[in-house]
Amino acid sequence: MPKNWPGNERVEHRLQALLQAGEAARVGEAAVVSYWLHSTAAHDPGLVRILFGQDAGRVFYGREQAGEVVHLDVFHAEGAVHHRQLAEKLRPLLESADPHLVDLTDLQTASGGGRLSGELAFGRGRTLRQIHRTHVHMCLKLPPTQAALLIQLVNAIEQEIIRQGFQLRRVDAITYSAAPPEDHIGKEDLAQDRSDSMLVGPAVSAISASAIPDMVQATQLGAAFEYPDHGERFLTQLAKGTDRTSLEANWNWSGVDVEGLLQALAENGLVQRQGNRYRLTAQGEEFRQFFRKHLREVEMDLRRTYRRLPLWGVDRGNQITQQRFWRGSGGRRRKQVSAYVPGEWSGELAVAETAVAALRQCDGTALRFQPGDLHMMWRPPSRQLYLCLLLDASASMFGPRMRAARQLARHILMATGDRVAVMTFQQDGAQLRVPFTRSFALVEAGLRSVVPAGMTPLGQALQDVLCYVQRHGRGEPMVLLLTDGVPTAAEGSAHPVQTALAAAAGFRPGRVRLTCIGLAPDRRFLTVLAERAGAKLHIVNELSPQQLLSIAGQEMVARHRSGGTN
Repeated sequence: MPKNWPGNERVEHRLQALLQAGEAARVGEAAVVSYWLHSTAAHDPGLVRILFGQDAGRVFYGREQAGEVVHLDVFHAEGAVHHRQLAEKLRPLLESADPHLVDLTDLQTASGGGRLSGELAFGRGRTLRQIHRTHVHMCLKLPPTQAALLIQLVNAIEQEIIRQGFQLRRVDAITYSAAPPEDHIGKEDLAQDRSDSMLVGPAVSAISASAIPDMVQATQLGAAFEYPDHGERFLTQLAKGTDRTSLEANWNWSGVDVEGLLQALAENGLVQRQGNRYRLTAQGEEFRQFFRKHLREVEMDLRRTYRRLPLWGVDRGNQITQQRFWRGSGGRRRKQVSAYVPGEWSGELAVAETAVAALRQCDGTALRFQPGDLHMMWRPPSRQLYLCLLLDASASMFGPRMRAARQLARHILMATGDRVAVMTFQQDGAQLRVPFTRSFALVEAGLRSVVPAGMTPLGQALQDVLCYVQRHGRGEPMVLLLTDGVPTAAEGSAHPVQTALAAAAGFRPGRVRLTCIGLAPDRRFLTVLAERAGAKLHIVNELSPQQLLSIAGQEMVARHRSGGTN
């Protein structure tokens, strides 16, 4: 039988104990949370059935380990709760607890859904939307020890449901039952409907063992391209038959090794050469169809690679990984909570603790808040760094150099808890491609829009990036400049080099730290630039992904150690 909430115990402690015991719990009047699937019956909508043995992470996402994905449902009167408006309310709450949580949280209502940090353009299937006309569904990767966050999420969801004009629907009781046959589990559609979730298990878990070699090849092909969907276009071009010159014209610009890729495909029996033309074999066509079908799994595998790859920082001869440094050994920042003292208002409202205090005084009627229920919360300063990548997007950056710069942005975003912005400079000005964010989707969209061309207006870029990070960054933000040449453009009749040097002086003695990475032929100019800006300079022979990652990690570790973020 489900457990009731004792009025004399802290709600979050009780919720944590229930989750650790593998049980479900009602939070407030209208929410149910567990690690299992939930279902309701049309004839008794107030009764929520817990399908004991059907782990939410395994059923919805094909995960191997049970007890990782929390399943939260908040019930309401029938209608379509606007999921995008709800997401706007939830993102800040999750980001304040852990910046990674927005990537590991999925939302679904009758209007749609998707990953909370994504575009929320998924979950549009008719059956899926119909199922969620009576409740807000959320899944997130969260251990029982963070149960207090679930209470805050329920509170925020309930407030938004009411704001949108829907009444909450009381959960009268919770029961446990053996799981019915799979075709009776309506919410299994979540696992089949197309989405951008990052909660899915390894790609091979969703396919048969006989298909594992194809999946390995598909992931390798996706890694050969900057964007996996480019791999699908490459195979489609081969399916129609084409010559090597056309392939190189279409793909060499992006840093793809066309010759090596053709050789690898031929060795695996996927491509054959007929005269001077290349074409997919019958096996190659089957592989193309497989790759297209499992493109999403390939994308998720590559994204996991970005997350797993550490940013290394060198400190007194020792290597420090982001797991030890970025997040610290203590995990979430511990908050300090105390009752509100009149006349001493500071910090922020502790929603969960305030609600618990009010619940303890509740006599079964409407919940009323008294001044004595108020609690305040303080958190120690955040270790989150605001990093803006200032990328040279002139014509000389075309190909592998720009690809290396884009890979650096992805790695920083996925391997750390820091916020990333991207600004590029080309032609006669600079352009903000990505504002400070933790959203992988926003970063990808901004990076895809960069097409190297034109000259190098470094002076204008330094002025613009300094203005942006001073206005939107927090603590002491960091600018990482990547360039492969000296300035070649400036406004009006101004001298490009002198304009850049004058702009560099603006970084000193400001609170923004500048780090420059450039090529050896430009050492003389970059040395003067770094001196004017009080910047750290790194000279490399080529802008390769490995070198950029090593240098960025070293500088970010040093920046974190300086304790300048808040």
